[in-house]
Amino acid sequence: MAELLSGFYHITQSENINETDWKVRVMLNPQHSLYAGHFPQQPVVPGVCTLQMIKECLEKIYRAPLQYKQIASCKFLSVINPDETPELIFSFTIKRSEPDTLQVLVEGASSKDVCIKLKALLADK
Repeated sequence: MAELLSGFYHITQSENINETDWKVRVMLNPQHSLYAGHFPQQPVVPGVCTLQMIKECLEKIYRAPLQYKQIASCKFLSVINPDETPELIFSFTIKRSEPDTLQVLVEGASSKDVCIKLKALLADK
């Protein structure tokens, strides 16, 4: 399970809170080449990259490739500037809704704000 954007971020901590809840800390790389185009003077993490980070964190938790099956709701609540807030904390609530499907609720936050709330289904690839 390779990362889609190599060197874009790395996981600094992954903690299993209980049977359904996980907390994952990631550190963004503000020097990544993606920011040269999004945007050079004011870097912003693209929303699609945030969704990819969430999927990759789940793949690491489950040690299996996954794919989005359905995104019931996704709210981007604040801009993520990797220079100002390079660390994100993702809080996951995960349940198996079918043998090959995970139902997830995710809240992603920086030290300043909640930046994403996601409700989705992911399936084994």
